[in-house]
Amino acid sequence: MNKLIFPLTIFAVLVANIARGDDVPFFSALRGEIVNQLTIASNTVALNKKLISTLTSNLKTLDKTKPTLIAGSATLGTLAKNLGKTSLSNTFLPILTDTRTVYIDVMETGMSALNDRLADTIPGKARTTAQTDLGKTAIAIDAVGTNSNFALSLKALSKAATALAKAEKSVAKAETAKPGANFLTATITESNQGVTLLNSTKTFLDAYYDPIFGEIDIEAADLKKLGGGPVQLRGLSLAAIVPGEGTHTLNLTNESNAYYQRIIAPSIREFEEEEPDFDFEELYLTVDPFNERLGTGTLTITLDLDANIVWGTFTFTATGKENSNLAVSMTGSFLVRLTTFNDFK
Repeated sequence: MNKLIFPLTIFAVLVANIARGDDVPFFSALRGEIVNQLTIASNTVALNKKLISTLTSNLKTLDKTKPTLIAGSATLGTLAKNLGKTSLSNTFLPILTDTRTVYIDVMETGMSALNDRLADTIPGKARTTAQTDLGKTAIAIDAVGTNSNFALSLKALSKAATALAKAEKSVAKAETAKPGANFLTATITESNQGVTLLNSTKTFLDAYYDPIFGEIDIEAADLKKLGGGPVQLRGLSLAAIVPGEGTHTLNLTNESNAYYQRIIAPSIREFEEEEPDFDFEELYLTVDPFNERLGTGTLTITLDLDANIVWGTFTFTATGKENSNLAVSMTGSFLVRLTTFNDFK
């Protein structure tokens, strides 16, 4: 009679769990094979009690797993370790590998969705933190596929799941974050000047939106002493025509356009003269109607009237208005609070 107790116990486990497992993330195939091997083992005349015990234990572990990527990836590593020690290791390896692939695909899809959500958030500290966390997540996911050791690959999978969860929290925080301080920064490559940076935060930065014509004007400038008396003034203007709120990508060679001006004066007082005498002055336009020249450029801008701000990125190239042998290229980003028309002017 004692010989029948063990097989009946296994049968009871199979029946009790027959409808479970599909709710655990991506474990249905793995669970099905464990149940299948339990059935085979329990109907073998010479019972392999150790194998049956291992399969039963792992089935319980699988069924207790919480339906999250973190819990699921951790359980996958545990199952791989335990099942890999049995005589059925070659049977389970392809299923474990396929399950790992599913996890990678789901994590990559999740990360892509988070990147899309983050793209709609307002620039600031929270957004920068989320970008950093997403970057770490991408590295963690790549480590799963590039690790040739299966056990270490599953450890990397668990770390990737944790990284993704952290990135999701960071993106959610960025979605509710308040706008940071106004800024406009740009990297400029100009003839005879090399690569320089423009940061208008401390000098001048303003933006205005005309709801009637859908025009957004952004003006920025920075002032710098060159040493010995001369000063350099650099100004940037971005004009955008938008149909309303939201994110818009515009070509900067039509009604939406950009210009950049650099002036070197012998002193700051020269700017107060009615007829100033500058040491250098050049204007670069993406649309130059006088000389019939066009530059190239793209502006991606988001208008949020509830927050009363605009933000975005831009890139453009242009030649000098007076000296066509001079050229400038610029890439930058900005966040500016909107002012009234009177304040702007």
